[in-house]
Amino acid sequence: MRQLEHPVVFMIDNLDRAEADNILFLFKLIGSVFNLPNIIYVLAYDEDRIRSVFSDDNKVNPKYIEKIVQQEITIPEIPKDTMESVCSSCIERTLLAYGVHGNDIAQYMDVSALICNNMVDLRQFKRLLNSVFVSTFLYDNELYKPHLLAIEVIRFLEPDLYEEIRRNKKYFVSKDLYYSGDGLYLSTVNKKQFNSDGKVYFNNLFSKYDAYEGLL
Repeated sequence: MRQLEHPVVFMIDNLDRAEADNILFLFKLIGSVFNLPNIIYVLAYDEDRIRSVFSDDNKVNPKYIEKIVQQEITIPEIPKDTMESVCSSCIERTLLAYGVHGNDIAQYMDVSALICNNMVDLRQFKRLLNSVFVSTFLYDNELYKPHLLAIEVIRFLEPDLYEEIRRNKKYFVSKDLYYSGDGLYLSTVNKKQFNSDGKVYFNNLFSKYDAYEGLL
């Protein structure tokens, strides 16, 4: 190991997501068994989580982490405006990659704005791109893509709202006639009563999920 021209670098990511005992075990391994020449360990973790693990005096000396970590590099949180800019650009490029024409991008602006305003971090955004956009564009169907993407985004970000829409789909699909009950007979909508009930329903819905009002 000493004769290597360049050091070997091990990247250990998401360390804070492991169980406390495993975190302590890994630190002890690095500090003793794997404390080999010409090896550098880069540990990526949430500082608050790691310090809480090392705060248990019964398991390890809290000062032990200072022996292992020789240099700390703090990565600041992404500013909100930067996060929104990154998300907006990535969404537009993703839509183009799935075959949406440039002139049609505007049809997705509402759902794009919702995504950009509600992303917690880039990891969550990556998961959304890899799941929501795939389920919307990768499978052949005749559904209107902007609306399909919107409902998939709602399912990803707010599952309770998705279930709310599913249970009350009569307020989201415009029909003069609809199947009621077990679907064995056709019933005519009382438009006046339907509109009255709908106003009450949506007022309550928007007050509970105000961030989704524009999209809904």
